[in-house]
Amino acid sequence: YTEEGVVFRFYAPEAQTVHLAGTFNNWAPNALPMKKRPDGWWEATVKLAPGTYQYKFVINGSTWKEDPHNPAKVDDGFGGYNSVFTLTEKGEILFQAGGPSTGVLFPEPVAPTLEPLGNPVYLALVWHQHQPRYFQDPETGEFEAPWVRLHCIKDYYDMVAILERYPEIRFTVNLTPVLIRQIQEILDRWERGLPPDRYARLTLKNAADLTEEEKAFLLEHFFSAKWETMIDIWPRYRELRLKRVMNPDGSVNIPASLANYTEQDFRDLQAWFNLAWFDPDFQEGEVLLPTGESVSVRDLIQKGEGFTEEDKRRILETQMKIVAAVLPIHRKLQEEGRIEVITTPYYHPILPLIYDTDLMALAMPTAPRPPRFHRPEDARWHVQAAARLYRELFGQNPVGMWPAEGAVAHPIVSIIASGGFRWFASDVGVLARSLGGGILKDRDRYRAYRVITGSDTLAVIFRDTDLSDRIGFRYSKMNPVQAANDFLLALYQIHQRFAQDPDPVLVPVILDGENAWEWYERDGKAFFASLYSQLQEAQEKGWLRTVRIRDFLEDHPPTHTIQRLWAGSWIGADFSTWIGEPEENLAWEYLKRVRDDLEHMQKSGKYPQEALQKAFDHMYAAEGSDWFWWFGADQNTADDRVWDRWFRKTLKSVYEALGERPPDFLDQPIIGALVAGGGGVMQPGRRGLPEGARLLARYEDPEGDDHGPGNYKKPTDPVFAQEGLWDLLEYAVYDGGDKWVFRFRFAALPNPWNAPLGFSHPILNLYLDYRKGGKTEALEGPNVTMDPDHPWDVALKIAGWPEYGTILIPADGSPQPGALEVWADPEEKSVYAAVSKETLPKVEGFHYLLVGSQDGYGPDNWRPVEDHPGQWVFGGARWGTAPRVIDMLAPAYNGKSQEEMLGSYRPNRKAQVYPVRFPPR
Repeated sequence: YTEEGVVFRFYAPEAQTVHLAGTFNNWAPNALPMKKRPDGWWEATVKLAPGTYQYKFVINGSTWKEDPHNPAKVDDGFGGYNSVFTLTEKGEILFQAGGPSTGVLFPEPVAPTLEPLGNPVYLALVWHQHQPRYFQDPETGEFEAPWVRLHCIKDYYDMVAILERYPEIRFTVNLTPVLIRQIQEILDRWERGLPPDRYARLTLKNAADLTEEEKAFLLEHFFSAKWETMIDIWPRYRELRLKRVMNPDGSVNIPASLANYTEQDFRDLQAWFNLAWFDPDFQEGEVLLPTGESVSVRDLIQKGEGFTEEDKRRILETQMKIVAAVLPIHRKLQEEGRIEVITTPYYHPILPLIYDTDLMALAMPTAPRPPRFHRPEDARWHVQAAARLYRELFGQNPVGMWPAEGAVAHPIVSIIASGGFRWFASDVGVLARSLGGGILKDRDRYRAYRVITGSDTLAVIFRDTDLSDRIGFRYSKMNPVQAANDFLLALYQIHQRFAQDPDPVLVPVILDGENAWEWYERDGKAFFASLYSQLQEAQEKGWLRTVRIRDFLEDHPPTHTIQRLWAGSWIGADFSTWIGEPEENLAWEYLKRVRDDLEHMQKSGKYPQEALQKAFDHMYAAEGSDWFWWFGADQNTADDRVWDRWFRKTLKSVYEALGERPPDFLDQPIIGALVAGGGGVMQPGRRGLPEGARLLARYEDPEGDDHGPGNYKKPTDPVFAQEGLWDLLEYAVYDGGDKWVFRFRFAALPNPWNAPLGFSHPILNLYLDYRKGGKTEALEGPNVTMDPDHPWDVALKIAGWPEYGTILIPADGSPQPGALEVWADPEEKSVYAAVSKETLPKVEGFHYLLVGSQDGYGPDNWRPVEDHPGQWVFGGARWGTAPRVIDMLAPAYNGKSQEEMLGSYRPNRKAQVYPVRFPPR
């Protein structure tokens, strides 16, 4: 300890850089550089208040080391240790933990320490607010599900009302028409004295009059909330949950449970299910709504139990006051210039697939297609109907659009323009394919583009996947200030890179504004308080500006043009979540048959126009993306069959609106109906080796060597527990007639994350040297170099997600999206790749085959290797130059083993690997 602060020293004479990271700087790996002395010691001085701190040294940007001269260590939670010390009030350094780590429990906001370096970064936050079109009883009009109502009181109001506390913050909100329409219908039903949905009706029903069936429904559905953050924080609600008797399969044992509940228990359950969904603003205080109403449920929260029938009525009345304020608060803040409200095609369809399902083939060339659905007129209706509703609600034309699921394609640009929209958004994975399919440069990510088709020119932006997903999936597990600090530091790193760039730097962060917050404590209140206050301070300092996208584009019209917009979505830059699997394709087949019938009925001239309008409205509702989301294996709910039933009921409503009997096929469930050979049923995608393929050569690789240079330890998360996840056993090459087929067999090939191509863990790079010239530096992911005598000419990047793989990269040209086909056969634990002979004229020469672990956040989607294994990283690296290769095909001709090659890295050089000769001699 000195008067200037605590002095840290670390001996690393061969290191290129050393940074200090700890609880005092939010563990930022590059925020606190140390200075190198001539004697090989690195040094930094940090001003710290008395308290207990944890720290590590970060060598060469990636290797984390504890302090070898400090004997005090604590578990870092990732299989390693942090160094720890306590600074006393007297300035003494004690090598011990004097209590809870100050930095962990009370991290300081990082914004005050970040100074402007030049031009600002423009942050475009977009909160996407959407709910599916829930089925309504055709006789009563009652909604089957309560989620629009409940998200209004938990998310939709406070997500924008929070700006009253942060007047300098600007962002964009997407309100989908299907959400707006349901809000309006809920309010209409309530004004007519009708409960908006089944759950509200059962809430209002006197607990003394509940039937056994209704009680069973409450026990099964009135605990539908995140237990840790929304139920168990309330003692009475938790007590009611624990009264249930559960079966071994996780279902509720209704007969046994009913015996545990009294009439008052059911009344309290009716109340608590609704109370738990209120935002903490309403649970903890009084809120003045823009409608003039002042609302709160604080006294009912404090009451806790013994609720009355009058209490339940008041809870619902309070909810409906908030629902009625959701659209007015958006209008108010947009008119004040605080937010921009954008919208989505009307019933949230995957617009390119409504336009033409054959557009799936660009990103999914090997996936089976349903019978072609081609309705450009329907796609145009969804866009123009959304624009009409927007004008009715906000009194102005819409400017921006978030196409449902960020799904775009070049042919739909003119359709988007037909609604008067001037900009739209998608995901950075679509951008990468649109620019040629290679690895994006950061500067490519952070700008707006224009797309031109015919006489229409629209601006388009692309979401930063990493930053969006950090908020949506990662920050809920972190201290709120620590999470906000992480976000600010990531933005500041972008500012550091481009502070002197004269072109504006736009960082679009686009994600759900509703679904993430139940995973946060108190609905994310502390996180938003830290995030917005720090963003506001960063604006005051001048290195960052939060913007409405319309304002940014007016001030900075895009100058870079995308010649051909890729056909894909925010998930994988393809459409595999909604089409291609047997169930999904059968649903598209149902949709096509009904749409064709409706066209014939319309042309017959025998139906009144009003009835036709109702029929078409049901048809358009059936074209929404949400039905197809739940079909197939890639997405699941507790009961997908509910969505199956609602989807078919919606299609039946098309006929019923015209007084016709629905066809019998709509009585046949989609889920569970797929059997091999079923008439009209789509068959599974290709598996195994194409028929007639001829083996050219095969290589075996030792079993159990998926340990890199010999000392790598796998990540600690349970998803990696199975042995052999990256263990390559065999590599074979086949002549498939007009194409080359490559087969990679592994010891294990599970698909825990439902990757669309059938495998989740391995990522492969196959490099071919078949002519003179080429490159000796591998792609970014493996972090190795090649034998100078055998530079590579073409690389195949192969992964289970199209956005991570299915890319062919020539050493002397642009990446070629669509040139590489990838599929898997889980039964034989094999991954396959195929390339046409026109693209790849020969395979004779030398081959490098490198295997890593897929990681969407890692360098070029390869999982990092650090000194100690962590939840999501490998351990065993000695320096930051460590290869990220876990297994590889080791050559026999030069006598070097895998371990020798991968272990050849040093602080200032990467490992050098060698190829196998093909065909072998």
